[in-house]
Amino acid sequence: MNRVGILRSVALVCIVSMAASAQKAEVQETGVFSNMRYDEEGGDALGMEIHILKGGGSVWVLFQYAEGPILEPVLVKATLKGTKILFRIPKSMEGFGEFTGTIQKAQLVGKFSEQKETIHLKRGKSYWQ
Repeated sequence: MNRVGILRSVALVCIVSMAASAQKAEVQETGVFSNMRYDEEGGDALGMEIHILKGGGSVWVLFQYAEGPILEPVLVKATLKGTKILFRIPKSMEGFGEFTGTIQKAQLVGKFSEQKETIHLKRGKSYWQ
């Protein structure tokens, strides 16, 4: 390969690398992810919210769930590696366990260890806003 070919290859690698870095940077790790809504029929709230926060050098999750009565929110520490997040809901809140998910630009997708379904929570405002 001649000198021009090498320079073109280096330039292409730089462009691809910059594009990949820019794409990763577009995903903000913190935010509100929710499918909580008011149920007209039952007159209660249904769904869940996950707020991902940073503070004191740690990542935190404020979790709230409602299936009729709205449960007390729970604040737990989380582990964040890139866009992958992991946290555990205390055993006192049965039926959840450990959450493993991926933060995306428009949603949080993941699964609780004690549930069968994968959840998709849209990024946006809290039910309470």
